[in-house]
Amino acid sequence: SHAQIQVASKRELGAPRQAPFDRILVSADPGELPAELVAQLAPGGRMVIPVAGTMVRVTNPGAVATEHGRYRFVPLR
Repeated sequence: SHAQIQVASKRELGAPRQAPFDRILVSADPGELPAELVAQLAPGGRMVIPVAGTMVRVTNPGAVATEHGRYRFVPLR
């Protein structure tokens, strides 16, 4: 497997046409957990994302979220 960095589109979050993904790393704070990114996780996939100032790890299935400290990030939108 390999990692890829992709420039975000203003029209959509993530890359739904290329999903599902094993890992998603978000480096901007959306304010609340975006369902459209959670939907792009593969079974067993994980996403790390700052949500309202708290670092969150989301595991699929079930969108199980665990918190991992407070941080400051630029807004996602």
